[in-house]
Amino acid sequence: MNIFSISRIDKFIRINSLQYLRVIASLSVVFFHIEQGINRKYWAIDNYIELFIWGQQGVSLFFCLSGFVIAYSSYMHPKKCFEFLYSRIVRIYPAYLFTFLIFIVSIIFLPSKNLNLTEMLNAIFFNFGKSTGYVHVGWTLFYEMIFYIVFSLIINNFKSIAKNDLFIYFISLLLIFSYITSSKYINDFIVGITVFLIQIFSPKRYKSIVFITLILSFLVGLFFNPLSFFLGIIFLILINYEKFLSKFFNSDFILFLADSSYSIYLAQVLTISFSLKVSRLINLITFNDYYFMYFISFFISIISTITLGILMRKFVEIPSYNFFRKFKYF
Repeated sequence: MNIFSISRIDKFIRINSLQYLRVIASLSVVFFHIEQGINRKYWAIDNYIELFIWGQQGVSLFFCLSGFVIAYSSYMHPKKCFEFLYSRIVRIYPAYLFTFLIFIVSIIFLPSKNLNLTEMLNAIFFNFGKSTGYVHVGWTLFYEMIFYIVFSLIINNFKSIAKNDLFIYFISLLLIFSYITSSKYINDFIVGITVFLIQIFSPKRYKSIVFITLILSFLVGLFFNPLSFFLGIIFLILINYEKFLSKFFNSDFILFLADSSYSIYLAQVLTISFSLKVSRLINLITFNDYYFMYFISFFISIISTITLGILMRKFVEIPSYNFFRKFKYF
């Protein structure tokens, strides 16, 4: 049964299964960067391990989740344009700027590197969507912010807009457009919104032209962007069957990691390179073996990244968010 039927949606429900996906998204990117760091920078070998080459797809999962969650939360709690944007800025920037400043301080004490003013300015704007610069994972936040800015234009009336046939036709066309133009990141966000729109459709309208159009547009993704399509299918399955698997999606530890996932995602910028250097040193004075290097690098990198992410969440992300929310546009 559709748990978000318009006739029954009256309060915000935390969807734990999607929280689990947040953990998978953040850690998959971390795993990818650890493995790439080992194979590309710290060990020259022809037959290296690539167990987590798929981890880079965690970004698509992040974007799909954003599309769904922003649509869902906006439907339940409409906000004014500037109120919404302000809430997003104070949610994203403090932890990001903290990571940036720590990285800059580390460069100051490393004589092998020099500060670059252009890169510093670019970092403030998330490297304009390029995976380079000091906070190299910040490029994804550029696309997040663009999505927030666009969505802010309709957020105040989203509850009525989401039920409007013209809007649903527009999303269907936007899906097709993003497929045809290979606009992958746009497509990821739109797939998340599409899943939400499918969820809130009344069963009485399943045979309507507007619903069929939305479904057919979504199905086209199977041929143009299979990853986003299957992520959308996974969302639909988890959302509708979570109540039957509630015990599985009720781990306090995993939900705690989900709450810390943003800080964990940022923390890797500070921890992975350092952890790989430590792992390389340990390896050189012990076995000097690639597989040992691979194992010890993952162990140290994962522990340090999760630990720092949790600390950043507790001492930077939450306090800064609570501080800035007191001001005008919250």
